[in-house]
Amino acid sequence: MKLNKLMILAFVALGLSACQKEYVKETIPGSELAGRWYVEYTVDGEDIYGVGHTTLLTYTTAAADGKEIIVTDEDHFWSFKAKTPANPAGLSFGSTDSTTSLVDGYDIKMIVKNGMVIPGAGRSKTGVVTDSIYMVVGFADDAPGAEYVVSGHRRTGFIEDEY
Repeated sequence: MKLNKLMILAFVALGLSACQKEYVKETIPGSELAGRWYVEYTVDGEDIYGVGHTTLLTYTTAAADGKEIIVTDEDHFWSFKAKTPANPAGLSFGSTDSTTSLVDGYDIKMIVKNGMVIPGAGRSKTGVVTDSIYMVVGFADDAPGAEYVVSGHRRTGFIEDEY
């Protein structure tokens, strides 16, 4: 009798767990553009400063409405932190208008333009398929008209892929 009750209880528990709704991950607008990236800064395809791969962060603003993102190099290349318009549906960001860098004590004018995230188009150090990022940046305290192509891939988190 005890065994029958246990079996019935097990079937009921199994049946209830099978009826649960599928988990749907909630995201905020703009999160498609957010991430930690390994990028290179080039001019005409050449890393003119010999910096190599550095990290770059993109993340949503406190408004969490997807209309703007923050792009920062965390002091790895030029020490910049820019708030720029974003279009999460088009996986794009940037503007032809300049903005003031948000780095404390270094409020230079800069530009972030032609930014895009391309799903599955990047390759990590070991060849893992990941997202790719591309944008063009320029700084007011650099040579007039100087712009850098910033391109790379999303960080995988695997130790073998770290730079």
